[in-house]
Amino acid sequence: MKPDYIVITNCTARKRVGVPLAMIAPPPASGGVEALVSSWREVLASQEPSIAAGALYVGRSINEAKAAAALLGSQLFVISAGLGLVPADQLVPGYDLSAGGVAAGLPALLAARGAVVTDWWRELTQDQGLNRLMRDAPTAVVLLALPADYLGLISADIASLPSSSATRLRIFTSGHGRRMLSGRQDLAIMPYDERLESLPGFTGTRADFPQRAMRHFVSQLNGHQLAAKAAFHAVEQALSVCIAPTVPTRRRLTDDEICVLIRKGWTKCGGSGARLLRYLRDDELVACEQGRFATLRRQVAEQMTTLKTTEKRGTRVR
Repeated sequence: MKPDYIVITNCTARKRVGVPLAMIAPPPASGGVEALVSSWREVLASQEPSIAAGALYVGRSINEAKAAAALLGSQLFVISAGLGLVPADQLVPGYDLSAGGVAAGLPALLAARGAVVTDWWRELTQDQGLNRLMRDAPTAVVLLALPADYLGLISADIASLPSSSATRLRIFTSGHGRRMLSGRQDLAIMPYDERLESLPGFTGTRADFPQRAMRHFVSQLNGHQLAAKAAFHAVEQALSVCIAPTVPTRRRLTDDEICVLIRKGWTKCGGSGARLLRYLRDDELVACEQGRFATLRRQVAEQMTTLKTTEKRGTRVR
């Protein structure tokens, strides 16, 4: 019988424009992680599920995961620090955990309670995470494309998987992520590295590296059809003829300095977020994480809109 497949990716800090984002109102730190999760559930319950999870998240990583799922004809799931493990077609409310985004806000909230992200995930999912999904799909090959911070979020789930489930995983992550999982020998962690950047059509950012690797694995190697060891060797062979590109040294600037450069490149890039980010990194040689860039670009866009409105009003007055 032909095996079925499941694709799992992570949520993104960038959300669909126009979708209201629910924010957590943390209870006193003395309440512990249980109180924090309970408070968050109340916030989510007050919001109308209005958009499919796969449409809420914006950016290349989610698009790459969708492409891989489409090639496989498989269901796509999203690991969300705010919602748990959700099917991409499930209606969800818009949300964020803090003004700084999930990645920046959640660890800080938990640290104040003497907790870590795995505590949050356990309380949030209540055994509805990775273990449950794999129990419900006992023959599926599961392609898991996650950066290291999301692997950390579900690390307890992975650690508790029985070997019969673990051997059905095909994991795509960064070097840091591979090191995090190195203690478990029955995991098939595909050996993708910076050499992927030399392959036409598969270059990108660190934020979308796992998903690009997964799409290469599926579309170029048919790796999903191979046994774990054969798939591992297929990736090694494919990358053996590649040379990792030289990464330029990029400047670290303040938010205000980056906003100046975004304004400078706005017209040239047509306001496109993807083109502006490449402009910052490739032309201006500036280091800027994707989530941070999205926030700053949004600020610049709002300021430009306000300025145009003010100028129009001034013209009418004269």
